[in-house]
Amino acid sequence: RKYVGENGEKYIDANNEGLCMIDWEYAGMNDPMNDLATMVVRDGLSREKGDEILALYFGREPSPGERRHTYGVFALCSWYWVCWCLFKDTLGEDGFFMLRSWRALNLYLPLALEMYGDN
Repeated sequence: RKYVGENGEKYIDANNEGLCMIDWEYAGMNDPMNDLATMVVRDGLSREKGDEILALYFGREPSPGERRHTYGVFALCSWYWVCWCLFKDTLGEDGFFMLRSWRALNLYLPLALEMYGDN
């Protein structure tokens, strides 16, 4: 199998049919969007790139409900990483993706709240 970059343990070449992301670190959270959210948030990807990755994940444009759910998970994931970085800071460790997480929180939380409305 061929591996990509520094994340070789997470990506494999699926017999020339494309790359597959395999990362069970957060599987216990029981939502496949959590891994996608972690990638988008921690890598500081734009909304456009996040939407592109979401469409690639589904193999089509996501439904409004799927997009709403994903933006909600993106917002929750952002908050998780903001809190994690604050905790790491108390230990004197560098939360190197704090600013990325904060920016993602400020992007996706308003979008998710607007899409969920009063539901």
